Amino acid sequence: METTKTKYIFFTFVNTERIRQGRRLLVILPLFMTVLIALFFIFLGILPKFHQTILIQNIQNESPNYSPTFNPDISFASYYDDNMVLQKAPDRSILWGYAKRPGIEVKIFLDHSLSASVRSYYHWSAKFSMWKAKLPPMKPGGPHTIIVLSSKVALSLNNVLFGDVWICSGQSNMQFTTNMAFNGTKEGIASNHYPEIRVFTVGISSSNVSFDDFVQITEPWSIAAPDKILGPHWSYFSAICWMFGRRLYEMHKHPIGLISSSVGGTIIQAWSSPDVLKKCQKSENRTEYGNPYNMDSVLWNAMIHPLLNMTINGIIWYQGESNHYEPKLYSCLFPAMIKDWRSKFNEGSNSETSQNFPFGFVQLAPYFTMGNNINWPELRWAQTANIGFVPNTLMPNVFMAVAMDLPDKSSPYGSIHPRYKEEIASRLLLGLKSLSYKHQVNPFQGPFPQIFLVSGSKIFIKYGTSLDFRNVKNFEISCPHPSYKNCTFQKWHPAPASLNTSNTVMILTTGICPHHLICGVRYAWSPVPCHLKNCSLYGKENLLPGPPFIRMF
Repeated sequence: METTKTKYIFFTFVNTERIRQGRRLLVILPLFMTVLIALFFIFLGILPKFHQTILIQNIQNESPNYSPTFNPDISFASYYDDNMVLQKAPDRSILWGYAKRPGIEVKIFLDHSLSASVRSYYHWSAKFSMWKAKLPPMKPGGPHTIIVLSSKVALSLNNVLFGDVWICSGQSNMQFTTNMAFNGTKEGIASNHYPEIRVFTVGISSSNVSFDDFVQITEPWSIAAPDKILGPHWSYFSAICWMFGRRLYEMHKHPIGLISSSVGGTIIQAWSSPDVLKKCQKSENRTEYGNPYNMDSVLWNAMIHPLLNMTINGIIWYQGESNHYEPKLYSCLFPAMIKDWRSKFNEGSNSETSQNFPFGFVQLAPYFTMGNNINWPELRWAQTANIGFVPNTLMPNVFMAVAMDLPDKSSPYGSIHPRYKEEIASRLLLGLKSLSYKHQVNPFQGPFPQIFLVSGSKIFIKYGTSLDFRNVKNFEISCPHPSYKNCTFQKWHPAPASLNTSNTVMILTTGICPHHLICGVRYAWSPVPCHLKNCSLYGKENLLPGPPFIRMF
């Protein structure tokens, strides 16, 4: 598989007469001639290309270091390519690649101006020589040409844009491709109108050791176009990633780079570093359901860790279905993973990626299954660190899209894969906008209760915004067991609900509980709580669904 395009010109300059005359000219002239001839070829538009191919084999226990087979003086890491997007100002983008040995002088030219000069060094933990440089802060736009030179080799990146770089990761609902979604074909055809959106899909691979580069790329950096967006099912390009990115472009009107890195049927442990697993006291290593991609940290090692050197703007995440059996553990792992990814991206990019970059996720959509005993509601709750909403103290600068009101029982891909990706992408964008809104009542979020009051035979639930009340079926209250007067044993019952005249307070009747003793109240606590866009509560102004909650008294 072609995983990178390395462009080079190989020059030698040998002049025995000048060698006899002095060593200084021998040092200066080769570099001068290399720069001069490379720039001459660039102006002519005939800089030759060399296409490097890496043979992908079983990589579970192989070395993560993949230097080019032709062993040049210098080369790029696999995910630097023509048509890519690099992170815009105020952040500075990082370029890096391989070197034949330590000590090679590497000069980086941005549009013919010298932008950086570094020397290669030996990467002791990875056991290869590399070079790494920061570009100056660049305003959004392009196209730009980047030339990287040693005394023997010239590399180029052409048609490069500066904008916002987003990573899209998770399991099958993120891997779910555009042509599988409702209106997906229309979205794909419209991609012709967005040449400033560029897409990249990481190939599926796993490793027991951390990689510094990818060993497989499904789709190299490409200008958005129907054939790049409407690829084979489960291959490229991610529906939610594309639809979110397109809406992001419409909002900002500057280039967007989208990197899709996802694997269906995977658990969060596979995407988490050993540091995260240790923090949550998760040390045992297992293969879940015989899936080699579900061993601890193997996807983190192979599909996320290679990106750490790159400056990014944010991440969106759709995962959790495969962890439904362990919501308590998930409530620790997910916040810890977000914090860990932020820290490691910041470190890998030499502090250019923010330590608090925006991180968005999709709360689990409905799932029609035999019985009602799966922990879908508990996992939704765990996705918010058992708080019910984001951002919160455990998950700062995090946003989410509520998807529990988007059932798709007839989905040909199974009801666990709803085709309503457009709606989810739109809600994610509103969630991102909500992060910049600091007031208590946020116009870009669904309603969440602020105050609970039990008075006589009623429970009053106060919201901070006007409500659109659509049905009475989603509220439940918990009563003590008839033989006990405490909540050690309890049972949940549907609770009649009504909306007060101010449209901000829900009123629940507690008559079903003996002596009106109440243990708790919960909302939308079901794998499939409602029909399409017909749960009980939505914001009256933004029409966004309120997330599920549980409150014990």
